Amino acid sequence: MVHLLYFIFLSHMIVAHSEPCNPKKDEGCVAKNAALHGLVTDSLTSTSGSLESSNSCPLICFHDNGTRFGIIERYDNPRLASSEYILYGKVEADIMGAPGRGIISSFYLQSDDLDEIDIAEVFGDNEGVFQTNFFVKGDVATYGDGAYHPVTTSTTHNFHRYGVRWTEKEIEWSIDGTVVRHKAGGGLPTSPMRVILSLWVGGDETNNPGTVAWAGGLTDFSKLPFSMYAKNVFVENYSKGDYYVYGKESGVSVENETRANSFLSRLGITRPAQ
Repeated sequence: MVHLLYFIFLSHMIVAHSEPCNPKKDEGCVAKNAALHGLVTDSLTSTSGSLESSNSCPLICFHDNGTRFGIIERYDNPRLASSEYILYGKVEADIMGAPGRGIISSFYLQSDDLDEIDIAEVFGDNEGVFQTNFFVKGDVATYGDGAYHPVTTSTTHNFHRYGVRWTEKEIEWSIDGTVVRHKAGGGLPTSPMRVILSLWVGGDETNNPGTVAWAGGLTDFSKLPFSMYAKNVFVENYSKGDYYVYGKESGVSVENETRANSFLSRLGITRPAQ
C-alpha cells in the first residue's frame, strides 16, 4: 500500500511544468516564497489574476461556467497554480470533476519541499466519492493518511465546493460547507504552499500499476476529450509578512519587505504600507 500511495504522490510532480528547487534535497537551495497577502476571491470566468498557467485554450479555457481544464491529447496535464504562497489558511473552490475511467481532477496545496494537502481528488469513474490526504516532505511513512468520503450527488456532473482549513495544530476538510474530516496533532505540513488545480490521467498504461488501479483502471483514449470545470476560488492566508524563507536545515522565517501584492498589482491596486 505504501508503494501505491508513493506513486500516486509522484504523479502530482511528473508534469511538464518548471518546478522550484527543493530545499530538502538540494543543500544549495534556499526557498524564498512570495506570500499572498490577506485573501483572494477569483471567479475563474476570465483570465485569472491569482492563478497562473503555462497552458492556453483548449487546455485551459475561461467560460461563464468557470475555467475548463481539457485533456485533448493523451499526455495533456492542464494546471493552474498560484505564484504566491500561504503559510496556514483557508482554501475553497467549486469543482465539477471530469468523467472518464482513470481521469483525476485534483485540488491541492504543495510546498517546494513536498509538503502537500490534497483538498480533493475526484475520480472520473467513481462519481460517488472523493479522496483527501496529506504528505510531509515526501516521506513515504506518512502516505497512509488518505481518506475517502461519500457524496450524495455526482462529483462529475455537479459542482461541489471543496475546502480545507489548515493551521499549525490541525487540518479540516469540507465539502459544500460540511466538515468531513479533521486531523489534529503533530506530523502535519509546516512549509508554505501554493494552491494548485489540475487534471491528469492516472489510468495511462505507462503509469505504475498501483496508480492505475487507484485511478479506477486504464483510460480509454478513444473517449477524448476529458473536461473538468472549476470556479469561485477563495484563498485566505493566515500568516503575515512578504516572504517565507527556508533551507534544508532551517525552519521557515518570515521576511517583511516593501512589496505590492502581485495579485493586487495586476489589478492596478497598490497595497498600503503596513
